[in-house]
Amino acid sequence: RQITFLLLLAFSSMSLYASEIMGVVVWGHVVNLTIPVNGIVQKTNFLLGDRVLKGQVLVVLDQTVLRANKNKAVQALAYSKEKLKEAEAENNRSKELFERLVLSHHDMTMSKINYLKVKAEYQSQLHELSQVNWGLQYSVIKAPFDGVVIAKNGAVGEQVSVNYYRDPLVSIADNDQVAVKLSLNTVDVQKISLGKKLNIVINNQKYVGKVSKISHS
Repeated sequence: RQITFLLLLAFSSMSLYASEIMGVVVWGHVVNLTIPVNGIVQKTNFLLGDRVLKGQVLVVLDQTVLRANKNKAVQALAYSKEKLKEAEAENNRSKELFERLVLSHHDMTMSKINYLKVKAEYQSQLHELSQVNWGLQYSVIKAPFDGVVIAKNGAVGEQVSVNYYRDPLVSIADNDQVAVKLSLNTVDVQKISLGKKLNIVINNQKYVGKVSKISHS
């Protein structure tokens, strides 16, 4: 694993010549996850501190209403599609009759207007189904990468509303991006440079990282 060192310059009595310098380990990449649709939490498949894999399902909303809306949207789209076929055929017949001087210009225009109206309704139904499918897709939270659950705020039965701010349902930290914050005095920090490799020990396990940032505090 690549450990990233984040050095914060502070006035300290610690010497760089010491065999050990204490630091604070922090996560380098944390993602807060929530659900952008209204609903009730039906299932949570994780505990605080769990290691999760990319694509793993973490939270699922009750999809009863969403699926009912999808069935309704599918039926409405099918009906709208048949209406569009009929309106298109009628519009083509009107054009033919007008060219044969059997149909007036007004009647042909009304046929075209009806066709365009039905076509717009069909496009609207397509959009409606797309929105419902979007809601179903985002009623589930999946892990975006391999990581560790560092915060859990959602519980089964809890109401989720997009109209009110709330804490993320789950926060995940990337396993492979860890930072270590060190405080050095103004003398010792001169001995550190960006890209310099350093050894670090976390829980008795040794890693090699490099300095990625030096900032003054």
